Amino acid sequence: MINTDSVLHGFTDLKNLDSLGPIVLNQAKGIYVYDQDGKNILMLILVYGIRSWF
Repeated sequence: MINTDSVLHGFTDLKNLDSLGPIVLNQAKGIYVYDQDGKNILMLILVYGIRSWF
């Protein structure tokens, strides 16, 4: 069960968060961030966020 007393981002997928748990990021290098399992994740969200400013 998710503790809704904590602050969640407006686009948080609560169904996946409840079933899969949170993604914990451990380190970053260049455009990649690495989760606790060592998988790298391309930061496309950052790219789209920057594009929306221009």
